[in-house]
Amino acid sequence: MFSLYSPRVLLVNLGPAVSRAGTSAASAINAPLDINTLGEYNENMKQNIKKKAIRRLKILEGQIRGLQHMVEEEKYCVEILQQSSAAKQALSSFEDLILENHLSTHVISQINSGKGAKSTKEILEIYKLSKKK
Repeated sequence: MFSLYSPRVLLVNLGPAVSRAGTSAASAINAPLDINTLGEYNENMKQNIKKKAIRRLKILEGQIRGLQHMVEEEKYCVEILQQSSAAKQALSSFEDLILENHLSTHVISQINSGKGAKSTKEILEIYKLSKKK
């Protein structure tokens, strides 16, 4: 499975894509994104994948709230760790959907427009980041 659930990885991944001259990566993440900043992004997300991704994020949100409640209630550590593992699996499943969408839309578009090297570089970067977790 493909997983990038580390907040550090998310910051590293988003930082260069959204950085603006004279601003930090952290402040740029909160700034509105200019579509051109993301590098000729011109494809919409596949609606079936979008629907599944939103559903999985809502499930993940419930799991995270459940984890918070478990810690507040001082539940047994093993139970908290089991729930945490389930949340990681849910996030990994979400990432799989986003990767599927990227490969089936953006990568194809980039290859068709002669920018296959860019696609390869991006995918290798994501793969390398996933191995650092």
